[in-house]
Amino acid sequence: MAPLHVATTGHRLSLVTAVMCGLVPLTWRNRVHVFDLKLWLLIQSNDEALDATSYIGITLWSNAAYLSVLETALANDYGWAGFNATGMHAFLANTFNRQLLTSTDASIALHDPAFGDPLQSYNSSATTVAWYPTVARRYLFNASAPLQELVAGLRAMHPCQMPWMFTQYCWLDLDRTWEMASTSQRQARCAALSQLNGARYLETSLRNLQDWTVWRSCWGTSFDIGMGNDLAASVEGRQWLQHVQSNTLSVPEEVEYWASHDISVFLLQWQNFKDTGLSDSMVISTPFGLSYSLPISERRGIVHLDYQTSHRMYWGLASDLWAVSNNATSVGGLSLLRNSPHFAFANATRASLLFENLTLSSPLNAGLALYDTCLGPFGAVDMVYVSCPASLLAFYRYVLHTIATATSTNLEAQKQFLNLPAKTYIGQLPQALLNDTSVRLVGGNLMCGSDLPGTPPSGALLTLFGIDTVCGWGYLDFFTPSRTGLIFALAAFDAVHQLQPTFDFAAFCASDVYAEPNCEAIYHASYSYARTFLSDSTTLKALAVAAETDTRSLSIETTQYINRRGVIELYRINILEPTDRPWTCFGWNYLAEWVVGQREVVSFQGDGGTVTSMSRFTPLSTLLPTEAAIPTRLSYVCQQCVRYVTGAIMVGAGVAAYYAIFVCRGYIEGMNLFALNRLIGHAWIGRTLLIIRGITALWLLNTPPLQLQAFGVGARFQVSAPEWFPTLLASSELTWLVYIANDLFSCVTRQYTRLYAWKSSVAACLVAAAWSFMDPREYTAYVRRSCRYIDMDVALECTSGYVELGHGSRVGVDVGLCLGCVFLAACVERLRYPKLPFVPTPSLLLNTTSVYSSNMTNWIVHGHAYMDRMTAVMGGLVTWRYHGVLHVFDIKSWRTFVVVPEAECPFEFGAVLPLHRTC
Repeated sequence: MAPLHVATTGHRLSLVTAVMCGLVPLTWRNRVHVFDLKLWLLIQSNDEALDATSYIGITLWSNAAYLSVLETALANDYGWAGFNATGMHAFLANTFNRQLLTSTDASIALHDPAFGDPLQSYNSSATTVAWYPTVARRYLFNASAPLQELVAGLRAMHPCQMPWMFTQYCWLDLDRTWEMASTSQRQARCAALSQLNGARYLETSLRNLQDWTVWRSCWGTSFDIGMGNDLAASVEGRQWLQHVQSNTLSVPEEVEYWASHDISVFLLQWQNFKDTGLSDSMVISTPFGLSYSLPISERRGIVHLDYQTSHRMYWGLASDLWAVSNNATSVGGLSLLRNSPHFAFANATRASLLFENLTLSSPLNAGLALYDTCLGPFGAVDMVYVSCPASLLAFYRYVLHTIATATSTNLEAQKQFLNLPAKTYIGQLPQALLNDTSVRLVGGNLMCGSDLPGTPPSGALLTLFGIDTVCGWGYLDFFTPSRTGLIFALAAFDAVHQLQPTFDFAAFCASDVYAEPNCEAIYHASYSYARTFLSDSTTLKALAVAAETDTRSLSIETTQYINRRGVIELYRINILEPTDRPWTCFGWNYLAEWVVGQREVVSFQGDGGTVTSMSRFTPLSTLLPTEAAIPTRLSYVCQQCVRYVTGAIMVGAGVAAYYAIFVCRGYIEGMNLFALNRLIGHAWIGRTLLIIRGITALWLLNTPPLQLQAFGVGARFQVSAPEWFPTLLASSELTWLVYIANDLFSCVTRQYTRLYAWKSSVAACLVAAAWSFMDPREYTAYVRRSCRYIDMDVALECTSGYVELGHGSRVGVDVGLCLGCVFLAACVERLRYPKLPFVPTPSLLLNTTSVYSSNMTNWIVHGHAYMDRMTAVMGGLVTWRYHGVLHVFDIKSWRTFVVVPEAECPFEFGAVLPLHRTC
């Protein structure tokens, strides 16, 4: 409806009424005129009606447009437009999983091409998240794991599960009074290597048991036989046991207690009767600080006591407690403390126990007998997990990011990368075995000995030990290099050893029992790619040399049990053996698979010696992201609230139009249509829903536009500049918060409200939009792994990746901006009009918005206030006439009133509500 004023000299018609009367509004030279069809004259007119009509049209259109924008922007509770399971979720999960291979605490610039993925476009329903299951043990055996997490894990562990936590103890107490190693050589090894490791002290576990009653119900008898009786025999022992059982320290205090005894790490030992599970997640945070988790890897832990080989090396405290409490064993009733006169292993060996319960079979095969003699004895071998050197991780990270940058910014580089011929298998073989025809391979698993029939080396190496291997497996060991892995190996070998393509590629293929006919061409293609796109030779060489130096110092070996002319030997070769150039290159393939978690390295430390060996390869684990994991409840509620507000505004505008045309018949205060949103919002909708609508605007304005874009057949994140239309729309929606502030402060600003309110809302809209364009919102992404231990080494529940979409400080700035505009506008008007007359409340039926936002100037006659019924209905007063009496229904108080008609009315009788006669 077009607005018009009723004046003492007459009145102006509404647009619809004017057109119906033959008055056509026209604009000419920026002036509004009316063309009278009856008189055929062009008459100058006030442009207020057209302005109000335009405002109504724009505000209704923007309300509808905002709904459309919101459906995309708030499709999920992150407020992340375009986020879906097979796209962004899968991409983020793969990105975090790759980053966690080389660092568990680092920032990530997701839009950096270095984090692009050239292998998947993430625009189909077939995308997967992949990782190697060894990453769980990589963190479990990580020396940098916070001790507070580990203490919390010990306290959360079920007491009956504590002896199954796998470690080989050296001492009972932190003061090292009571020793527990089964051999004197191992006790000396403990003193040299394990004093800082809290997992080698039984006290660290006992003092953190959550319930000693439960513990004693499971292991009380065994504990008393193995340790408790000896402790009870001395005052010192009884005092120590009482101290351990009455521990009331908090977790931070417990860590300090450990530190006072020089405990800096808590490292369990490797074993393969538990397959440690991992439930890892990332957290996405909104600008309001709301956080939501999404899985990035999921694999449950499995205990398989009947499917393992590590008990031959050491079978765990649980088995020790069983043995001493079982009179059928040779150590039944004896003590596990070396200081005890009844020490179980004074006259027996752990190996004898292994034979008794058939963990080992007598007689040992020749390979196991050799191991027991040279490296053993069985039952007293420490299996220490070896972590990747930091320099190796840094080199891999450099190669990975360099390739990703090239393939995510250069389509030709991506095309060349994807077209590299695949090296499907590499059957690596040391030259010493390749050239010795008298050798037969009879075993590859270090813990199984010579358990296989002899095969010539030309058939490939036999499979090595692993988390899922058992003895008697006739599998082979080989590489299945990825494109990145092969480039990594060739680039490293070239940087350190100056690769000679013609000579070396021929040698590599000659030492590869699975060499393809085009083997040399495959190597040459990958080498050429590395030379082209890994062009910073100085950096490459420095990183590769450091990585090889540090790795070689670990003495990592590949082992095979061999039969050489009837004599069983344990063949050992360093994976970076410098005298065998092809094998050194193959060693870098081992390292490539070690870095990504496809293989593990374990140091087997016995009384007779140490062998640090590479494990067999492990197959990938995968996760299929689902839409059900993406939360949508909050965004749905917000959308419905906005939809309701929009609908209410439109219905209210329609009702106002009906009153203006058919009830008031044009006798309306047109200026009040400029307050349509304010009046209808506060009377018909309420502050709560209006605040929610304003919050959605804050959400949109403070969420960065981070989008996953396809690049060739790959994908990468990109941060775009704020789109002008959604930004302007959200900035205009921010004025709902200004409306609320105007309403709340109107009890203070009173008569100044009508002057400053509209100015404050316009100012807030413009300033918010300008600030959004000049200082675009940003995101923060990083990895910072923290874990909860499930029975310590059964499974880990971790939170590792974080994406913060915007920051709460910006939300605070936007809210402060709205309040600031309200305050400044009110102050300016107060200074401009210091003596503005107070406007008395014309009726208690009107809320503050209706009183101070409605134009009442022309509707007060002889001290009596009137309001056109169109404005009244916008303010929540529904009126109708029945038998000459005006009825009023106040939707705010849900009450009905009757207005007795006046004898004389200065306005059109049916168009107005005499406020002075209502209340």
